[in-house]
Amino acid sequence: MDFSNALFPVWIKLKHVPMELLTKEGLSYLSSVIGKPLHADQDCSKIFKSDCAIVCVNVDFSKPLLYKLKPDINGEAVVIDIIFSWKPSHCEFCKCWDHHELTCPVKRSTKV
Repeated sequence: MDFSNALFPVWIKLKHVPMELLTKEGLSYLSSVIGKPLHADQDCSKIFKSDCAIVCVNVDFSKPLLYKLKPDINGEAVVIDIIFSWKPSHCEFCKCWDHHELTCPVKRSTKV
């Protein structure tokens, strides 16, 4: 499987989200920093006593990944952790997204 670009839909977990951002608009705002928001796993406005949300985001893995967001909420700095449910394999040798360098067919075929 060879992918022409590095955009992949991935479910991410956002931890330590302030209650005022546990809305569709708030989660869209937060996840847009990571990629293009696609879907939230539930109506976050109904979450009580939880500071986590799960969102599907179209992530560009050719760019550096963020593992923390630090928005300023009402003048207070907040740290939100980002956990990726999956990351694609990427070969540094041939730049393909379907395998690692150790199993690269291009690298293997260039060895004598």
